[in-house]
Amino acid sequence: MQDFPDISYESWLDQLQKELKTSILLEKYVKIDENLHTDPFFERRLKHETGRRATSSWTVADRFSLKEHDQADILEALNGGIDGLILDHAEELHDGSIFEGVFFEYLKTYFHFSIQPTENQLENLLKFLEHKGKQHFYISTDKLSSAQISQLNEQEIPLLRYYNLDAHHVVEQLSNITNKIVDYLDSLNSNLQRQKAAEKIVINRKLSTDIIREIAIKQALDIIWEQIIEGFSLEAIPLKVHAKCNIIADETLERQYIALASKGLTAVTASYDLVHIGPADTENNRFHRRISRNIQHLLKMESLMENYRHAYLGSHQISRIGEEIASTAWKKVGQV
Repeated sequence: MQDFPDISYESWLDQLQKELKTSILLEKYVKIDENLHTDPFFERRLKHETGRRATSSWTVADRFSLKEHDQADILEALNGGIDGLILDHAEELHDGSIFEGVFFEYLKTYFHFSIQPTENQLENLLKFLEHKGKQHFYISTDKLSSAQISQLNEQEIPLLRYYNLDAHHVVEQLSNITNKIVDYLDSLNSNLQRQKAAEKIVINRKLSTDIIREIAIKQALDIIWEQIIEGFSLEAIPLKVHAKCNIIADETLERQYIALASKGLTAVTASYDLVHIGPADTENNRFHRRISRNIQHLLKMESLMENYRHAYLGSHQISRIGEEIASTAWKKVGQV
């Protein structure tokens, strides 16, 4: 490489346009968001190294409603090799009989309320957690009152504070989420409280099928999170990010599976902590849930994707787009 002299980006682009006999190259762009585009060309300047994951793997999760599903549904998913349970309508938990035969010490289990629970509903959940070992469970604070959150904190119940990042208007959503996180941490009285609170923050990301854009968005999340942690002078904490891989409306079953497999590959390539791939069809639900679980098993056992963290590192295009998303979103913080 020393035999080739350095040239400027402008000189290179001028020569390229002469060789290709066109002057419209810069009119081509990569669409990142509804209101954000990036240049088609950029200098290769970022250096990254791949390496082993700090943890063994991502969590293969399945999602159930305590209102709609039964013990057989959950046991079948466990027999299918999941290691994470996402449970909606936690207010519907009564005596816990739906979990008979479930060994929670081998699982990560997440409870979500659909409404603010009553005193009795919350008490039912607390009794269940105490009986099964509260250290194996995580409770979403989304629908809880301040008094209920304080009650759970006093009993040392693991809580998680979720922020949802959907498929569209990503930059605007990132700015909104960043504002909310910064305001929340700033409202606390000490850095010790902020440190503990930061450990409970989770981003829920609903993935699209655009692999490069999605991985870049995950990198942008990591960049913004590092800036938040540094801004509050906290100890380094990895950001928890969960991936939701859902079906696309009005598509054939074959296309649904292609889309779900693409989203699953994106999630594990970008090092999401937990991945849930929904069923491709609500009819014959157990069969399609099994196929969706097997997508992740193939990624683990056949592709060996669990052996590497941040497998995308070294892609200068992804790094550039990720930096641009993070920079644009960060500029909007405080303006929302």
